[in-house]
Amino acid sequence: MSRNVLILLWRTAELLAVYCGEGQIRLAGRVSCLGRDSRSAAEELLGALRTSGISIPADVRLLLGDALFRSWSIPLRSRRKALQSLELLMDGEFPFENEALEHRTVFCGRQSGGLRALSVSVLREAFEQRLSALRELGIEPSFVTAEPLPELMTLPAELRRSTVLFVTLKGDHGYAVVMDHGRPRNIVRVSAGKGTESLASSLQFVLHGQDLQKLVVYGEGRHSAEELGKALNLPHVSAGLAAFDMGRQESEGWRESAEAVLRMPMPGTLAWIRRSFDIPLFQNRASRAEFFAISRTVLAAACGVLLVATAWMSSVWAEDMAFRKAADRYEAEARSAALKAVPQLRRQMTLGQLESALRGRLEERAGAQTQEGGWIMPFLQAVHGSVPQSSHIQLDSLRTDSSHQGAFTAALSGTAGEYQDVNAFRDALAAKPGVREVRVVQAVSRSTGQDRTGGGTSLPISFELQILLEGQGR
Repeated sequence: MSRNVLILLWRTAELLAVYCGEGQIRLAGRVSCLGRDSRSAAEELLGALRTSGISIPADVRLLLGDALFRSWSIPLRSRRKALQSLELLMDGEFPFENEALEHRTVFCGRQSGGLRALSVSVLREAFEQRLSALRELGIEPSFVTAEPLPELMTLPAELRRSTVLFVTLKGDHGYAVVMDHGRPRNIVRVSAGKGTESLASSLQFVLHGQDLQKLVVYGEGRHSAEELGKALNLPHVSAGLAAFDMGRQESEGWRESAEAVLRMPMPGTLAWIRRSFDIPLFQNRASRAEFFAISRTVLAAACGVLLVATAWMSSVWAEDMAFRKAADRYEAEARSAALKAVPQLRRQMTLGQLESALRGRLEERAGAQTQEGGWIMPFLQAVHGSVPQSSHIQLDSLRTDSSHQGAFTAALSGTAGEYQDVNAFRDALAAKPGVREVRVVQAVSRSTGQDRTGGGTSLPISFELQILLEGQGR
């Protein structure tokens, strides 16, 4: 233990002082708060400490024992908007006027479609009276938080790997917390002064709808952990924080709270930055030494990162500029090509708008071509089936035209061995479904001096047919 620490545990009925120093943690004083104001209770406690020879150290930490907890599921992803919604939800949630409560809210994880939050509330007047009483006596707490939050932050690693029900007992009361892989999902204050069966009955509503793997019991009454586990039908771990780490067999509620406060990361330190989840703080006074130590560490790390970043930026700056120039050039070329292809487009349109317009134009053209050219494949099949097997016909070209009074026509040219072959091909093609008329535009004999049925490279009759398709023309 590097220095002396005084932990004040201020509950509704009592004020306890736990002194941590010289390798020991001991209860140094306890006074009743019933029927008296905060100033007189604090004066009596500090007087008892001085009488026993304990000087007040510079590091005093205040733990409040009478806070109200609420868990919230907010269907928003923005923390700023979620906080605004919580301000409205809290008004009317508690049996007090909203101005009578001091609220602190932290986010403790995400859920499907939103955030999970935890709010901690204390009576503002009582809180301000306690803080004012300590300040009048020359004590400024390093930080102020509430039970059992420090114990949740210091759970052993093996208990942060699943969903557990954490129960910490403080005499006649306790807290039941559903811990989901190290993060609090729900915190409920329960009565613990009437035996195990009564406590188990109080915990039943906490278990509703929860998929829990283990029960963990801290603090006073740990002897009933086995019975409590049986009553809740959960495997149990019966140990206090000290018993986990030191093999201690005795455990008291104040000791668990004090050791958790002592072990939790100090606000303003690097360990606090690396904490597993936020806990609400009602006051935080990080010491200057800790602040400057963190500042030096962060400054050194920032200088190293800055040097690396500078070297990296200098190496990629030229390449980045080249990429930017190329991107600008490509954008100008793409814009120019788009405007040439579709003059109706506006120059003020973004590249995304131009791309969308061009895609739509191409889809329209593709649909029109599909509709107009739907007769091509059936026509080619008809041509192929119209060539007589015994004839000598060779087709050279096919031209289509739809400009004549909206009619679809085709022109076939080729060569044949005989005029009879041309006539037979025309008649066979005209008999095909969908063909209205086939005309012989020309059939010209050309002499090649080669055998018509032999292995010559050309046939003597050159012909051209004009075909009018059924239902496509006039």
